[in-house]
Amino acid sequence: MPILVVRHGEAMAAHGNDEERVLSLRGRDEARAIASALSLRGMVPAMMIASPLVRAVQTAELLAQGLGYAGLISVDRAFEPHGDALRAEHLLTSVPGLVVAVSHEPFVRVITARLTGQASVKSFRTAECALIDGGRVVLRLDPDTA
Repeated sequence: MPILVVRHGEAMAAHGNDEERVLSLRGRDEARAIASALSLRGMVPAMMIASPLVRAVQTAELLAQGLGYAGLISVDRAFEPHGDALRAEHLLTSVPGLVVAVSHEPFVRVITARLTGQASVKSFRTAECALIDGGRVVLRLDPDTA
């Protein structure tokens, strides 16, 4: 079952609570660019899940719109920046079809490494994604290469 791990788009600078940071205009454009590139590759999510932090939810909403996903976007604290990798892995591997997960650094690296059996993986840029299938990364896209 394929899993798409996505880092949220660029967010505005923190003015108070980090959990409430919203996407910048650039971050919105980044999310739309990734959604467009994934759509052109025929990606159709069976499920979408995001960290509850605003910037991750906003990124997931833009991805859903760009991919024609009309289902609910699940929100789970396991996908926060220092989330629960065991719970996240269970959620990601329990659904048939493409699962899209929107999270943060460093968690996107942690869950990607865990799902591929690697000790570590390269950092993710904002709105960068990795498609994992068969226990390996088969595609990695960022807004500039999309």
